Amino acid sequence: MCDYLRVMARCCQGVLFVQLVHWCLLAQVDNFATAVTQTQETNYYRILGVPPNAKTPQIKKAYHKMSLKYHPDKNKEEGAEEMFMKIAEAYEVLSDEERRRNYDNSGSGDKPKTGEPEGSEPKKNPTSSEPIKMHLHFSGGDFHFHYKPEPVPKPTKAPDIMVVVDVDLYDLYRGSEFNVTFTRQEICHHCNGSGAEHKHDVLKCPFCHGSGERTTLACHNREPLGSFWQQLRTTCDRCGGGGIVVNRTCSQCAGQRVAYKSVNKTVVVPAGAPDTWSTTLPGEGDQFPSMQPGSLIVSLRVARHPNITRKEQDLFVTANITLFEALLGFQVNITHVDNRTIEVKHKEVAQPGFSIRLENEGMPILNGGGAHGDMTVMFDVEFPKKLEEDERQLLRTVLDQEAIDRIERVIRDRAIKENLEALNRPVGHELRARAGYETFQFVNVIDETLRIPYNGVLLEWSIVASFPGAVTLQVWRPAPDGFSSDGGGENWYTLMGETTVEAERAGPVRRVLERTEAIICEAGDVIGWRIDGGEAVLSYDPFDQGRVRFTRSPLPRGELGRTEHFPYPVGRTYPVQARIMSSVVAYEDRGCSGESLDFIDADSDLCKMRYVPGEAVKDRVRSLAVAGGLHVQLFAQCGGSGPIIKEFDRRAEPSPACIDLPIA
Repeated sequence: MCDYLRVMARCCQGVLFVQLVHWCLLAQVDNFATAVTQTQETNYYRILGVPPNAKTPQIKKAYHKMSLKYHPDKNKEEGAEEMFMKIAEAYEVLSDEERRRNYDNSGSGDKPKTGEPEGSEPKKNPTSSEPIKMHLHFSGGDFHFHYKPEPVPKPTKAPDIMVVVDVDLYDLYRGSEFNVTFTRQEICHHCNGSGAEHKHDVLKCPFCHGSGERTTLACHNREPLGSFWQQLRTTCDRCGGGGIVVNRTCSQCAGQRVAYKSVNKTVVVPAGAPDTWSTTLPGEGDQFPSMQPGSLIVSLRVARHPNITRKEQDLFVTANITLFEALLGFQVNITHVDNRTIEVKHKEVAQPGFSIRLENEGMPILNGGGAHGDMTVMFDVEFPKKLEEDERQLLRTVLDQEAIDRIERVIRDRAIKENLEALNRPVGHELRARAGYETFQFVNVIDETLRIPYNGVLLEWSIVASFPGAVTLQVWRPAPDGFSSDGGGENWYTLMGETTVEAERAGPVRRVLERTEAIICEAGDVIGWRIDGGEAVLSYDPFDQGRVRFTRSPLPRGELGRTEHFPYPVGRTYPVQARIMSSVVAYEDRGCSGESLDFIDADSDLCKMRYVPGEAVKDRVRSLAVAGGLHVQLFAQCGGSGPIIKEFDRRAEPSPACIDLPIA
């Protein structure tokens, strides 16, 4: 026995250990003949006033008698309602033979569950009694636990409503008044927030008797410790903790207690309000019974001004002046936010990045007593593409030759930079998903806005796919003027190359072409694609910059060199781009006429091909088509060694040119 107590001592801690030792001592005196005794409080036979061997009809008769005696509507004595709940609980257990047998054997009214594994959740007995004050104690071998969860704090204020008002810079400059229309929920005027059709339809909840809580009893049998009793108090699931139920719901709000209503309020935006300005109207938000009304919060969304930007109370505007205005002085007119015209004069030389600050021409200072910020005018000097002789003569009247040479170098450097940016810029529209989904089937499409601006080699395609699938991207060349297979019409194009791009999933897709797949392009070629049946791989916008033409073609794949008519125009923009490496095109005849010569084969490295062998040029090439931004040199020896025979520097020129080579 002492060994048993030592084992129990190692298994238990704190005050519970003392109670277990007490139980073990009692068990030793009674030779471990453990008997779970029922307390006076839960003796169901004594509550109903029947003997333990009473038959079912006798128990039923006693239940009716006792329930009538202690019914809360008839018996107003203190404790009558609690006794009524105990009577109902006792009858619920004793009227069920299985639960009564379990109660007589173990003191639990739960039904035994065959094969229930140890440690599983016990059978719970929900009741509708008032909360009973129970404490953790040890009595006759039973452990009693009382648990009530912490109450969840209920909101005391209804939700706020957020409204965004669209304004422009002029509204903030002058101050404006806006009518704000929004929808909010208000307490139903028919039921005054009760949710009932009539005040008599509001009843005390019969499940929790108006307390808003329900009690659940559960028993765990754990040998050799005896029975563990649990009493859980939870929110009543019938009334939601309110303690009342509705017999007939309100015909106006359908029992929701609130109704939706459109409301109009006037909001005044003061002059000089910042972009982040907002105002709060207390009590103008949503309403709900037993809660403080929410607030209406109004904020601003400021549209972007086309010419003027704002930083706090200062305004900034950019004005363009010519090179000669920057050197000789200028006078420009600036249009203010309120459409006033401000005249700005400057008589001295204006360096790049020059600006003028106009005091008190900015935004009004909020609560500043009429004070304003400042306006800064920044001047952008527009350089010409090149200086003509008459322009040089004009500059010589104010500048020396060294200054003029510096200006020409600046002009040239800017032109070269612009040309390089244009050459590195892909041909196509912005790569983003579009709203429209293609419905055409078995058609070829060209986009007249996607014309290739220079001669080159197409090395890469990029698209944004709306669905997984395949799309064939193409390059078409305008047919010669007057070409027509049927004797008339325009918009004839010849297919010069195509590539099939596979999209495994929706989203951006990039396809780098192999050497043998590269497409030779000329200035004026247009980008297109083929749409077959199936999923719409490419999406589109019905507006934006695109302007497409299409032709119906049932052939799944045409041969290169085929010429087709594109008679049907449609305004659509597709997310398609092509990256093209500019190149020089060599021709057998002078004036860039006749057949062009192709020096590209499977072994060519397109990214490093800067020199064409002499044997391929001599006695064959008579003219070169050079794109703007390129620099072409003719060397006496291959590989860039030896003296330069001829060079054509087109790096600062924006347009292509045809250059005839010297015959010798």
